[in-house]
Amino acid sequence: MGKTNYYEIVTHPHPSLYHYDCKTRSREPFHAKPISTTESRLIMMEYETKALEDKTYVLYDAVCWVDSFCLILPLIPASHFPSPTQVTLNSTSGHADAHKISLELAKSIRLDAFNKGIRSTSAQQAGLVITAVDILNDLIHQRPVQYYIVAAKNFYYSATLSWP
Repeated sequence: MGKTNYYEIVTHPHPSLYHYDCKTRSREPFHAKPISTTESRLIMMEYETKALEDKTYVLYDAVCWVDSFCLILPLIPASHFPSPTQVTLNSTSGHADAHKISLELAKSIRLDAFNKGIRSTSAQQAGLVITAVDILNDLIHQRPVQYYIVAAKNFYYSATLSWP
């Protein structure tokens, strides 16, 4: 029999989830080159620490398929983020590469119907509940080593899982 993770949601998620696209690009257009997944992750971590003072919400780099490392409440609209900003990374060769960061709100998902725990009366309300469940499933079960908005209790973590 396989081992599973069991979670208990101990607090209701906030009224909305905000999904942000994190756009990273080289500050010097003539030096523009594809940004690696590792570099993209470092850029976002640096941005979280310095520009957002570790008050990171949901960052996702759609080009490199990288999620941010940490998530701290409360979630706020994109207009409150310092954007665009600049992040400078020092490479192993000692050369500093500067990158511009901007956050774009990709989607705002209302969780009212999910939080109320009532039967959906319309296709739209049902769609919102399904979306909320999908997101919560992704946040809790797919990435159990991170702390997420639902304040879940992780009762089991498989040591066989590896995370980047």
